[in-house]
Amino acid sequence: MARKRVNAKGVQEGGFPLIPEGEYTAKIMEVVDGKSSSGDPMMSVKLYIPVQDNWLWDNIVISDNPNSSGYKILGRSMRFLHCIGEPYKNDFEYNTDNWLNKQVVIRVFHDMYNGKKKAKVAEYILQEPIEEQVAQNNEEEDPFA
Repeated sequence: MARKRVNAKGVQEGGFPLIPEGEYTAKIMEVVDGKSSSGDPMMSVKLYIPVQDNWLWDNIVISDNPNSSGYKILGRSMRFLHCIGEPYKNDFEYNTDNWLNKQVVIRVFHDMYNGKKKAKVAEYILQEPIEEQVAQNNEEEDPFA
């Protein structure tokens, strides 16, 4: 890597402010496809919270292997998919490209990580108007339904 010069005059050293606990509408800004430590498909989702002008990451693990640790949390991942209007029932396919820019309501809580408080997603909260909107969009896409 090449050496670079940075002018940081007037910039205070610090970190990101902690997002207060509570419910927020967040926008999915980035999705990074990867694997969990047990080898299951794991997507890291960057959630931007406009009212806090801040963001946090959450991991979504979607496993179809009943013997995997990721399978034990499949219900949480299905809830995430349901909340963003994506297929989530029975035998379904997912496409992480479809997740970008979608809005989702989350509940944030604080957890201790390496001795520091960290904001984490406690749950994804289903909003009925989103579900109705998805149904309307599905009807519009198929004029023969």
